[in-house]
Amino acid sequence: MSSEADDSGESSAPGACSSSSKGTFHAGAVRLNRLDCLSLSQIVQSFGDNPISEEQAWGIVYQSCLCLKKLFAESHKAIRLFLVLDFEQLFIHQDGYIHESSFTSEGGK
Repeated sequence: MSSEADDSGESSAPGACSSSSKGTFHAGAVRLNRLDCLSLSQIVQSFGDNPISEEQAWGIVYQSCLCLKKLFAESHKAIRLFLVLDFEQLFIHQDGYIHESSFTSEGGK
């Protein structure tokens, strides 16, 4: 795939994070964990003083519900789920879905 130029004339690689009118994502400030995920805390911090948008927040809620639905559907096996209490415990995969370890590991570890 080729790089495309955005409205500012800068090129971006396919799949790269882009900036929004709310703030700029600082990709160099964060690293994916061993599951190819970032915590929600890392994502929020990477936007600096700018909060995530309402649309982004609803996307996180929706993806979390899909993850829990999948886990409950697999409940034929004994599975222990944990409540996410902190941004550090919610893991978002590089493909955009909520990783099941957010709910299946104590403290998201």
